[in-house]
Amino acid sequence: MIFKVALYLFFLYNIANNAKAESSEFLKLEDIKNSPCFQISPTEKQMLSWIKKTASRQQRSQSFNKFGISLNNQPRIYIEALEDLLTPKPNFIEILDKKIMESNLQNQRLKIENYRAVKLKDIYEMLFDLNTNETIMLQNSKASYDFQKLAGECNNVFCVFDQIFGDRGLIILFLKLAYNINASELQGHYFYGTEHVSPWSKIDLEKILFSASQLPISLLIKSEFQVKRFIRGKNIRGNSGTKLADASGIFFEVDDLSAEAFSIVFVHEYMHRIAMENGLSPGESELFASWLLLVETFSSDYPSRVALTSPVEDLAESLVMYLFAPVKLKRISTERYDFLKKHIFLEKEFSSITCSDFVWLAL
Repeated sequence: MIFKVALYLFFLYNIANNAKAESSEFLKLEDIKNSPCFQISPTEKQMLSWIKKTASRQQRSQSFNKFGISLNNQPRIYIEALEDLLTPKPNFIEILDKKIMESNLQNQRLKIENYRAVKLKDIYEMLFDLNTNETIMLQNSKASYDFQKLAGECNNVFCVFDQIFGDRGLIILFLKLAYNINASELQGHYFYGTEHVSPWSKIDLEKILFSASQLPISLLIKSEFQVKRFIRGKNIRGNSGTKLADASGIFFEVDDLSAEAFSIVFVHEYMHRIAMENGLSPGESELFASWLLLVETFSSDYPSRVALTSPVEDLAESLVMYLFAPVKLKRISTERYDFLKKHIFLEKEFSSITCSDFVWLAL
């Protein structure tokens, strides 16, 4: 019943917003650096210091013997990060995407809304029930990477990252340890394969680092956020040529974006995942039905043009504005602001005097 109501309100929402004028209150690039809790990206020296301090708090050591690499007595968090970054694996959105394709649901115009109707507990059950042969096939597709030749002589994790990822290694390791963001090109893609995925440049990794630095610790999602740079010109499902990214972590045509512009795209997709983990997905709970009712009731107070496309996008855009331009969101829609404050941010507001919930300030 709730899902039917959601679809009906979604239909009314799109009709009501067909002819709306552009708002001067939309989020702008200057809002990022002017945001109440704007964070400067850490330097390489700061990243290395943070990594070592974090490891020193854990007494447990571990060995690693895979892919022709043999390491002994390394901090456990280093080994876990290394294994995650070198082992191709799908995220739950890719799994659901594949299952939808296999069941011919792609012929219906349900798109991403459809698989977000699956409850998170069912998603995680799928993750633990993967077909072993599919996982092995994905791993074998990266057989061209000769890890033993690249890093077989290394005796510590930093050496391995340097040999495999070059000067990008430290950022990739830091993103994984500090934010559980996997930026390794060795992931491939569960549905589209590995030929679409190409390495992030160091410049683009710095944009990801800049974006992640703006995320409060309390807002970080529990599941790994895989970010994958798709090769320019690849024509895959869902990429109309103007799409920049999606919630599965695929990024298209973002090389020329500034750090501020990229951060809006990155945080927008990250906010989709935050919404999912908080039960704000179609079919997930009555909470999303409450959001639908709110955006329909206050349909003229949308936070951006993207928000007009669906209540799901409205939610992601509102979350981005709550973080980067809270005063502007409150001015546009007090109702949206109060809803997010209560259900996502747990009464936390961002101002210059409440900015202690970030990685660097928490050291």
